[in-house]
Amino acid sequence: MRRLGINKMKKLPRKLKGESLLIGIILLTVLLILAAALFSRVAGFLRFGSNTILREQALYLAEAGLEKAIWQLNETAGNYTGETNTFLPGQPDNLGQFTVSVTTINPALKTITSTGCVPKCASPLAKVTVKSDAKIGSTTIAFSYAAQTGDGGILMNQSSKIDGTAYSNGNISGGLGSGQVIEGDAWAVGTISNPPDVGGQRHPNASAAPMPDITQQVSDWKTAATAGGTTTCPCYLSTSQNIGPRKYVGNLTLTGNATFTVKGPIWVTGGIPGNLLINLGSTKVNLDESFGSNGTGFVVDGTISILNGATINPTSADPKGYIMLVSNSSNNSAVNINNSGAFAILYALIGGAQMSQNTTVNTLISKSLTMSQGSKLDYQEGLASAQFTTCPTCPGASWQPKKGTYYYSK
Repeated sequence: MRRLGINKMKKLPRKLKGESLLIGIILLTVLLILAAALFSRVAGFLRFGSNTILREQALYLAEAGLEKAIWQLNETAGNYTGETNTFLPGQPDNLGQFTVSVTTINPALKTITSTGCVPKCASPLAKVTVKSDAKIGSTTIAFSYAAQTGDGGILMNQSSKIDGTAYSNGNISGGLGSGQVIEGDAWAVGTISNPPDVGGQRHPNASAAPMPDITQQVSDWKTAATAGGTTTCPCYLSTSQNIGPRKYVGNLTLTGNATFTVKGPIWVTGGIPGNLLINLGSTKVNLDESFGSNGTGFVVDGTISILNGATINPTSADPKGYIMLVSNSSNNSAVNINNSGAFAILYALIGGAQMSQNTTVNTLISKSLTMSQGSKLDYQEGLASAQFTTCPTCPGASWQPKKGTYYYSK
C-alpha cells in the first residue's frame, strides 16, 4: 500500500510539467497574437503619419504655386497663364512639383488652380489641389449721400429733386419756384428752408461732415494717366474710340455723337488750366466692362462741362463700376451739367457745381451746389462702398487674392 502511494507521488510531477508546458504554449501564442496586432497598428500609424507628411508637403507645394501665380500676374501686368511640373527653385527635386493654370473671368478677375505633387506629378505619392480667385486691388471710397456740399450750401430751384439724402455744411434752400423735393433725410450745419419738401427727417444745426478723402486715388490716377502717354492739346475728339490711360495737356473735347470707351484714367491739365467738355446728344462716355465693379477717374485741373444730352455710363456689373470726374477748379461752375445724364460721381474739390434742364447725376460732392429746371440727383446704393482702381492693364495695377474664394481639395 505504501509503495503504490509512493509511485503515485512520483508520477504527479510529470503531469504537472505537461500542463505547465501547455499553459506556456497558450500564453506564448496569445502574446504573439497581441504583438502581431500591436505591430500592425504601429505600422498602420506609421504609414498614416508618413501619408500625412506627404500630403502636407504637397499642400505646401500647391500653395507655393498659388503665391508664385500672384507674383507673376503682378510682374506681367496680368498676362501670366500658368506653368507645368515646376520644381521649387533652390530645393531638391525629390521635394516635389507644382502645376499652375490661370483662367480669365474678366480682365480684372482670374481663377488660379495650383496642384502640388510629391515626388512628381507624373507618379505622385501625394497630390493636393488648391484654388483661389485673384482680383485687381482696389480702394473703397464711401459716398454716403446723393448730395454733399461744403459751406457754400445747396440751392434747389424749379422742381429739382434729390432722390436720396442731402448733407450740407452750409444751408439747404428752396430758391425759386416750387416742387423741390429731397426724398431722404436733409442735414445742414445751417438752416433748411421749406421748400424743399423733405421725405425723411430734417436735421438743421448739425455738425459739419468731412468730404470723402480721394487724395491718394487722384494721385494714383495721375500717375497711371502719365504712364499711358501725353498728348498736347487743344484736342477735339469726334469719332468713336478707346481712351485712357492718358494725360492731356490743354483743353479736351469729346463730341460728335461718338462713343468713347474708357480704358484707364484721364488727366486733363495744363497752364490754361485744362478743361473737359463732353458735348452733343448722342455722345457717350462708357466705362469699359473689363472694370467689373471697379471704377476709375477723370482728373481735370480746370472745369468740367457735360452738355446737350451727352451721357456718362457705368459698367453693367452688380454692383456697378463708376467713373468719377474730379475738378480742381475753384470756379463757382467748376462742374456744369446741362440737359445731360452723368450716371457717375462728380466731385468739385474746391469749386461749385451747377445742374440744370432735366439733368441726372448719381452723386455729387462740391463746395456749393445749385440745381434748377427739373435736375435730379439719383443716388444708387452701391455708392456707399464704391470701389476704384487705375485700370486692369495699367502698369502698377496690383493683383491680390480675393477673400473668401480659397478652396482646398485632395
